[in-house]
Amino acid sequence: MQGDMTPAGLVLGKFTPDDALAKLGLREGDTITKLNAHRMSEPEQIIDATVAVMRSGKFDAEVLREGKPLRVLVESPSWVAANPPKAGSATSAAAR
Repeated sequence: MQGDMTPAGLVLGKFTPDDALAKLGLREGDTITKLNAHRMSEPEQIIDATVAVMRSGKFDAEVLREGKPLRVLVESPSWVAANPPKAGSATSAAAR
């Protein structure tokens, strides 16, 4: 997956239809503004937000699609259950 950080959030670049983001209903060009209550305006916030997803088992995103707000909520996405975070390892959990 490719993406760009902007003041508004993380703009999603290209990804394949079998990518986890596609399975969650996200599309190329969507801007994730919040993920599990974490604002997405700085690169380091991606790690915090990803860890929150891994710990909670919930993907709750506020997204801008073609300038319109939308919420994407998925309880226990399969990729979270398949990759539980390791204790004390924020970076390894975020990299999955």
